[in-house]
Amino acid sequence: MQEVEAKFILESAQDADAALRLLAAHATLHALDRVRNEDVYLDDRRGRLRAAGWSCRVRLREPGGDVCLQMKRLGGQHAAVHVREEIEQPLFLAPEMPLAVVELDEGPVREVLADIGCGRLRPQFGLDTDRRRYRAITADHMELEVCADRSAVLSAQRSVLSRFDELELELVSGSVHALERLSKMLVDRGFRGSRLSKYDRGAWACGVGRPAKATELVPAMNSTELLDVQVGRWMARVAHYGWLACEGVDPQGVHLLRTNIRRIRSALKSAVPEVGAAASQFSLTLAELARGVGAVRDLDVFKARVALCLDGMDDVDERARSLLLARLLAGRRGAREQADRALASLPSVLEEWQRLAERLDGLEGPEVSQFAARTVLKAWRRLRRSGRSLSPASADSDLHEVRLRAKRLRYALELVSPAYGSEAKGYVRLVRHLQDAFGAHQDACVAVGLLTRVAREMPADGASRDALVLLGRVLQHHYERRASTREEALRAWHTWDKLVRRRDLRKLLSGP
Repeated sequence: MQEVEAKFILESAQDADAALRLLAAHATLHALDRVRNEDVYLDDRRGRLRAAGWSCRVRLREPGGDVCLQMKRLGGQHAAVHVREEIEQPLFLAPEMPLAVVELDEGPVREVLADIGCGRLRPQFGLDTDRRRYRAITADHMELEVCADRSAVLSAQRSVLSRFDELELELVSGSVHALERLSKMLVDRGFRGSRLSKYDRGAWACGVGRPAKATELVPAMNSTELLDVQVGRWMARVAHYGWLACEGVDPQGVHLLRTNIRRIRSALKSAVPEVGAAASQFSLTLAELARGVGAVRDLDVFKARVALCLDGMDDVDERARSLLLARLLAGRRGAREQADRALASLPSVLEEWQRLAERLDGLEGPEVSQFAARTVLKAWRRLRRSGRSLSPASADSDLHEVRLRAKRLRYALELVSPAYGSEAKGYVRLVRHLQDAFGAHQDACVAVGLLTRVAREMPADGASRDALVLLGRVLQHHYERRASTREEALRAWHTWDKLVRRRDLRKLLSGP
């Protein structure tokens, strides 16, 4: 059976209500019922189902309590519209786990599982969904089942890993083109089409399908081979985080995408003498992708920090709070659209990496030990020089420079650390702690700057007195945070400097 549906990821249940009102203006909408679905997604130990392009779940429908086993093809999505093969067969009781295929009754699901050669199926994650169902009929006689879903992804131990709200428009009768036109209308009104299935979101939350760790590396190997393995690993993560990140599956998604891009650019910059101009050009391509997705991440982080600040305050007027948060996020829709445009280039970015990887294959370079001494020690010396010039009177820009140099040292270490084992990874942790301390100060400085700008603009926008007073309280909080994180960063530097003096980085990088 072919399933055709359009999916939209929503910010909240209130967005679902707004989408339903919009649909009611373009179709006859009838409420059907409200049900709770409990799903358990399955695969065998080797991930054969996912590798074959299928998802499989046991679904318990309430009320009624009937149980079925469903399989859906992965992929098949075109923007918001998903066209997939779907099969199912009933189960008389919720099955015991692990589930042996041979124990299933004859049916289409058992037949496909047997053809794939699956072993015993085990739970990967669960999904609990509160679903409101509607029937919609448009003027051109297209019939849809409309579902407003609020879902929670659960671990095998039933702890909540993530939550999301989603709107589904499943085609009952009519043409796919009519569904695409209706979907475009919703997108034009500000609703965000989703390329992801519920399985995609659950797999993301519990780590299914994330790129494997790099193969074993040693200091005596060719540095271009190291570059090929490590950058290839990070590019796999870029591909993995792509659309997932910008659809808000994980609040850290865009951050992880940008971090891996920065790792790659740092690695390519250090290897330009060996690789040549192609590496420089690819680095520029990645920089453009990172800039495109950066604005929406920065706004989301800023909103979260301001909301946390407001949650810690007493006597906050809710109307003033809503007005302030809306003003701070005024450019978010434009930032989302910019991120979508940037991510549309992801397939060509991956193709460009494949061409560069082919150039790396067989290219001779210095041994990893020589390469590491050149790149890591250079970054280490620069960081120590900047850090040791700090004082209580140093400008905020001086602390920001130390943060940037700590980040460059961290990326240089992450590139070579798999060749040096646990001691090198210990250096990475030390630098990460230092970078985090200086990063907290820089975040506070950026927040002060943004809030100061908004404080200048809000009176001209006719903001209420309560909203302006609330903004002043938030700004004061961030002034205080900037001062406290500054002290913490300076202390972190002195602690770090003492620790690294007792560790012989040069000896480690020279190899055995």
